[in-house]
Amino acid sequence: MADRICQPWDPSCDVSNGGPVQGYDPTPAEWAPQGTIVADSGFVAIRDSFPFFNYGQRLGSGNALLGYNGNEFAAQLTPDSMLRMFGADVACSHYSKDDSGKETCIPKPAVAEWIDAANNYMWGGHCYGVAALNAQLFNGELKRSRLTDAQINSAVQLDSKVQGELAYWWTTQMTSNAAEGTLTDPLSVVQTLRDNLQPGKIPYVLVLFFEVEGQQAGHAITPHAVYERADGDFDIAVYDNNFPLRTRAIHVDTSENSYEYLVGAIPGGPQVYSTGDAKNTTIGLAPLTDIQGTLDCPFCAGQEQIVSFGSKQPIPASVKTDISALDGSDIPDLKKHPNLNPSSGSLPAFRMPPGTDFKVTVDNSASDQPINLFVNTFLSDGTVLDSAPLVPAGAKMILEVRSSERSVSVSSDQPTVARYLQAAVERQGDDYNAWFVADWKDKGSASAPFILTEVDGVTEYSVGGTDNVRVNVIAQRIRSKGTVPAAHTDSSVLLRPGDKLRVDITEWSGDGGVPELVLERADGASRSVMMDRGLGPKANVVDPQPAL
Repeated sequence: MADRICQPWDPSCDVSNGGPVQGYDPTPAEWAPQGTIVADSGFVAIRDSFPFFNYGQRLGSGNALLGYNGNEFAAQLTPDSMLRMFGADVACSHYSKDDSGKETCIPKPAVAEWIDAANNYMWGGHCYGVAALNAQLFNGELKRSRLTDAQINSAVQLDSKVQGELAYWWTTQMTSNAAEGTLTDPLSVVQTLRDNLQPGKIPYVLVLFFEVEGQQAGHAITPHAVYERADGDFDIAVYDNNFPLRTRAIHVDTSENSYEYLVGAIPGGPQVYSTGDAKNTTIGLAPLTDIQGTLDCPFCAGQEQIVSFGSKQPIPASVKTDISALDGSDIPDLKKHPNLNPSSGSLPAFRMPPGTDFKVTVDNSASDQPINLFVNTFLSDGTVLDSAPLVPAGAKMILEVRSSERSVSVSSDQPTVARYLQAAVERQGDDYNAWFVADWKDKGSASAPFILTEVDGVTEYSVGGTDNVRVNVIAQRIRSKGTVPAAHTDSSVLLRPGDKLRVDITEWSGDGGVPELVLERADGASRSVMMDRGLGPKANVVDPQPAL
């Protein structure tokens, strides 16, 4: 534990003995850069790095040593962040600006789901955001006074405004501009830095990929100098946001065109290294210019399809994912993106061509713990099909998406429940959300799917197998004039196998009234189901827009 906290710019703050926290070890000699500086930005870690640790869903134990509340939940991405990132036409179902200049953005359904997906991924860490924000403040590319009174980076405090800014810059890596990345061989990285590092200028975030207990992971750090060692090899000097106020080295072997970097250690386990060479390219430089200004929307109509996974619990490394076409064949032009956090348990995201039908298998058969997942499927027409399945311990979950039918189904080889299925739809008229929230105690039959299909303002939900499920329904309209009326069932609806529950918003007009909800039995009989205005008591299960 720390027994003293001091300010890093204070001469009495003994950096060699921990800097701002007594007992915070200096960089081991074997991982400190050595040799002659051949490219330098002038970055000095004790002055120019941030004085806090990378963090995940909470500020964490490292920052608790610095006087922060380690149990405090970190600030997250907001609709205002999306307005800034993509612009009003792309981000907002409704946008307005009052006389004082205050902007209001009610996000489009897909944008709201993107916010949720990004926030789920950031539970593992904010490394890319820390690296990107730090370099831009160092470069003078951002207006420092808008964010902080601190004149140097090592005086920046981890308040809610800074946390929100870190969330914004973390999310830029998920856009079309930056998603491809620039992985290359180590010597190319060295040469690019030698050509482009200048006093007061760091043009890149450096990304690394590696494995943690058999699962691919990544990390983002700040490269600020290149050293040539006496033997002709190189050290890339970096600020790693897991080790604030320290300079560390990536060792590059010239003869082998390979590199090695000590990422850190698993608590109670082995050290984790990132390594690579010209054939196994696991290192790269992401230009800051790719994430600056108004960015391209990766999930908007006409773009690629994306499926992402999140969880608010650690996911064991034993959990594996496999994606294929519905017939089991490979998907052409499929791109897999691991979560860029070294300690995250989140599963990878996948990008694929528009209109692709696919299935994903989440294999939890080697674990004795169930997994609560959030799965966001962004179709190329602006529709988002969401699910929140429970993957039982020792089980496999299969998610199938039929893009042309706007349909998603969730099943498992053991009895389970999809906590909710959601359609988030951008339409020519009002946008809308529809959630079907299953009771926890009602588990569906093994291998029997929970199915959701959306067709032009009508969303249909059904359950297969032999077991009954009770379901609550919530619906929202996001009106272009800025109101968000909502409706909900006042009690759960019992669905027997083969039954269908259908909500229709096409005749739902004005801010009053409710949509039509019909229960169609397997034998052909049907009846209307009463809905009340407002979000109802099950809204805490999902994440609706504020309702009016």
